[in-house]
Amino acid sequence: MSKQYPSIFNDVLGPVMRGSSSSHTAASVRIGLILHQLRRPGKTKVDFFFQENSSLAMTYHTQQSDIGLAAGLLGLEAKDAKLLDSISLLADDDVDLKFHIIAEEAKHPNEYQALLKNEDGTSYSLTALSTGGGMIEIIEFQGFPVSEDGGFHLALIENPKFPADKEPDLPAQSQIIEAKGKKLLLIRSEKDFSAAEKENMQRFASEEIIYLNPVLPVHSQVTPKVPFTSVDGLIDYAEKYSLSASDAALAYESARSGLSKAELLSMMDHILTTMETAIENGIEGTVFD
Repeated sequence: MSKQYPSIFNDVLGPVMRGSSSSHTAASVRIGLILHQLRRPGKTKVDFFFQENSSLAMTYHTQQSDIGLAAGLLGLEAKDAKLLDSISLLADDDVDLKFHIIAEEAKHPNEYQALLKNEDGTSYSLTALSTGGGMIEIIEFQGFPVSEDGGFHLALIENPKFPADKEPDLPAQSQIIEAKGKKLLLIRSEKDFSAAEKENMQRFASEEIIYLNPVLPVHSQVTPKVPFTSVDGLIDYAEKYSLSASDAALAYESARSGLSKAELLSMMDHILTTMETAIENGIEGTVFD
């Protein structure tokens, strides 16, 4: 995973979510959203495994990781009002979700081991970490070691077909990962793969090509680039272009995200409305059954 510069919407003003914990609830939603993309028509069984001495083993229910995972499996965002009902909604969506505590030493306090099985016989294993503030890292897919933050468009090809007599002509941003005598071709992109790109990748496929879309508000950059990376750099940049702090922030996030300033202002307006609504609802008080 390439080192990414902080994003205002990913790392400062996000995640937009219901409590109780960004590292448990919001991160689990994003892990669930990745698994949601691996579902197929029909019934789906999903098992999560937590090591017995990990933080998740003790708090996955009280910190609402279970609710977050269920919401993600349904395709819901962390800010969705239906999040609290997500576990009960799974049954209507033909998803059987179970959690298991395993007698295994925890390598990380917030490690999610997942096994998803579809009715059509396809199955997928995935291990992901919650790294704080709703951010995640996928560290294993189908037994292959990977390092993905959920910010790229991905194409994953197991057991790729390569010519025997020459080096394969791989797409840009490709990586060949080997594990236990098998290979995985992983291809990253900042944008959704075009029809032509998908057709080109088909020549490597001996099995299905798995496509995964980003789950972060601001996507990752193949070549990270921002106008400044420090407070001193911010001051110099603002003085050079006669910018206010807010305008400098807009310039930074526009470079980091690839989004226009109008798009970023619209995102900020939505967050501001969410914050104001939350305050109003809090003042009115909440009654729980």
